[in-house]
Amino acid sequence: MKSLYAFAFALLFTYLPAFSQYYIRSVMVNSPGGNNGNQFVEIAGPPNQSLNNYYLIEIEGDGTGNARGVVERVINLSSYSLGSKGLLLLRENASLAPAASSETTVITGNIPTIETGTVTLALVTGWSGTAGTSDIDANNDGVVDATFWTSVVSAVSTRDDNSQTNDRGYGAALGGSSLPDINGARYAGFLFTGVEYLA
Repeated sequence: MKSLYAFAFALLFTYLPAFSQYYIRSVMVNSPGGNNGNQFVEIAGPPNQSLNNYYLIEIEGDGTGNARGVVERVINLSSYSLGSKGLLLLRENASLAPAASSETTVITGNIPTIETGTVTLALVTGWSGTAGTSDIDANNDGVVDATFWTSVVSAVSTRDDNSQTNDRGYGAALGGSSLPDINGARYAGFLFTGVEYLA
């Protein structure tokens, strides 16, 4: 895992996939001063709707070896529903401040640390692969040549440094967004795709 930057960069953009009623709304990949349990992913959609058969997956994008394209982590969201404002927050630390709204479904405790290098997060249905071994890009060229799900609902990727030409971001290839860095600096930390989770 790459060294953490001392601060986070903010990105404000519109990202509401037309092909789904659910989407990844915000992500804290690299928090100021080190992660220390402060990473989170926020999913939005219709209020109180079930996430049965939905999975959040993390796809490796770093390096020159064969790890690129491997689905490193999978979180099964099937037992959860969105809150009354249509939000679900996955975060590492239950004491993270500020606290989320009581109308937001909050999942803590079993959320793995998000890769702080080049990484893709995708919300999918019907996951059928194996975390740590399923590879969507066997020849590491950035093209998705295998799938282990029924459909991709939402996806976003971030690169930690555009000078790393061997890194791979799969957000756009999965129908979402692939984000570069800015002026050689980390173009991630807080990926803000709608409004903050306290809304």
